[in-house]
Amino acid sequence: RGYKEFYGRNFTVNNTVLIPRPESEIIIEILKEIVLDTQTIIDVGTGSGALAITAKLELPQANVFASDISEEALSIAKQNAQKLNANVIFLKSDLLKETNDAYSVIVANLPYVDRNWDYSFETKFEPSLALFAKDNGLDLIKKLIAQTQKKLPSGGFLLLEADPRQHQVVLDFAKEHGLSLFKKQDFIVVLKKK
Repeated sequence: RGYKEFYGRNFTVNNTVLIPRPESEIIIEILKEIVLDTQTIIDVGTGSGALAITAKLELPQANVFASDISEEALSIAKQNAQKLNANVIFLKSDLLKETNDAYSVIVANLPYVDRNWDYSFETKFEPSLALFAKDNGLDLIKKLIAQTQKKLPSGGFLLLEADPRQHQVVLDFAKEHGLSLFKKQDFIVVLKKK
């Protein structure tokens, strides 16, 4: 168990969650540009809760939900939300499957590492569930994109983190599901529903 700073705040992390990375902070910057007051945001695969909690604290008017398939991750995320006084609603769900609402903005830093890549030292302490995905690392991202057809209204946004080498495949797949590129920045792809 340890702490990791994210967007100026300390988050509790342990070996059941991904350690928040500085490159994910761009997601918060983009949310500040695109989220209108009381919109509903969901952070899918929340892990430590860093994205959802930071989004709520930076955009207090927004309704923020966070989902994860891992009970252990949700437990850490809830502790972090309590510690930082963030009113986030947590849901146990396989991506968006067990969620009811439609969301204006969906955020996801899902596992996107292909097992054949070389990876950083930090990954030794992280659960493989949070890191690796099949289909060249794109299995979960593709599943989420497919699920947004029902969960994302026209004009809604999907923010994904993926390796820049994967961006073109993600964009091609997104196009088939009614999403177009709104913005690309470093590891982040922002898609907009037509």
